[in-house]
Amino acid sequence: MSIKMLKLFIILMTLSTVNCQSGLMTGRQDSVINLISLAGYENELHKVETEDGYLLKLHRIFPKQNRPRRGPVLLIHGFLGTSADFVITGPNIALAYQLANQGYHVFLGNVRGSKFSMKHKILDPLSREFWRFSFDEIGQQDLPAFINYILFLTEKPAVFYVGHNQGATALLTLLSMRPSYNKKIIQAHFLAPIAFMDYPHPILSFGANEYIESSKILRNYNFFSMIDFTKLVVDNYCASTIPGGLKYCIKLWEFLFGRNREETEIDPKVLLDVPNFVSPTASVRQFLHFLQIYQSGKFQSYQGRNKAREYVLTNVQVPVYIYHAQEDLMVSRLDVERLRNVLAPVVKFYRLIPNFNHYDLLLSRNGKEVLYNEISRAMTNDGLDFVGYVSNLFGG
Repeated sequence: MSIKMLKLFIILMTLSTVNCQSGLMTGRQDSVINLISLAGYENELHKVETEDGYLLKLHRIFPKQNRPRRGPVLLIHGFLGTSADFVITGPNIALAYQLANQGYHVFLGNVRGSKFSMKHKILDPLSREFWRFSFDEIGQQDLPAFINYILFLTEKPAVFYVGHNQGATALLTLLSMRPSYNKKIIQAHFLAPIAFMDYPHPILSFGANEYIESSKILRNYNFFSMIDFTKLVVDNYCASTIPGGLKYCIKLWEFLFGRNREETEIDPKVLLDVPNFVSPTASVRQFLHFLQIYQSGKFQSYQGRNKAREYVLTNVQVPVYIYHAQEDLMVSRLDVERLRNVLAPVVKFYRLIPNFNHYDLLLSRNGKEVLYNEISRAMTNDGLDFVGYVSNLFGG
């Protein structure tokens, strides 16, 4: 068997062409609401409809009663993530709770095709049509739906925004293509943002051409429906009494996302709980869209039947705060710095966090002290003059 065919075989084994399983999580009890309730925070579950008919879950955490009431914050997860990413480490650490403690109305969005947003007014999640989207639609359809809904609900003029990996990509897409939304964002906080991919993870560069080739078969489906297998491995190996089991699982985690330093490491209990909340599905087009960016060297729209168009990043006019992890293997420092340079006129803050890897930004036991307090301070201090900022920038 040739190397090329071997690569393609591995990739086809990885991708799930059609998810025919019953575990799509639609109709089950909402586990994120349970987490938030157990943490002792008042919460609500909202369903938001997009212009193209997707029905998305939006989790709301109310601010603590003894704090001054501040504006709304929208948190958007990354690729294969869910809203649980921002609460899974618990009330003493997680970003969502720290913001609620400071008086913010916190909203946790779940984008189309993720574990908690698997519904559409008309389309069946088992159909090809349901999965015909990339992060372009997430940016131009899902985010406006969330933002407009939150502004209507809270009667506020704008939101703070936090996005992890694809969550940052989606907002860059929205502001590039629909610049009127700049008025509705107070600040954008990007955790390991993806816009350029000149220096991707070795796994991605290893199979890029074969992924593109396989897309001829898989492009209208979902993939990565392997969460049951992953959970089986975690429950029966990582969490078992097998000598060294957890150690080797941590090594695999580090291979995928970057080294896990002792001083910033993830609590093993949190790591073992991750498979319960990670999204089991995503559109093949989402993944292919990132591959196209890697191959083209440009931050551009999905290239299907229509020719790809480059996103106009100069349209981004909101204050941007960028946080990147020094040990991140998923998102290269050089790619983040390229984005920083392109957005230079609006980048208010950039920080390379020592010893953190890609998911330490969400899951580290030291996340509050190292990162979240800083985000909260920026929102509180730099967000005070937003009314004047909007008036000066947009003329009233």
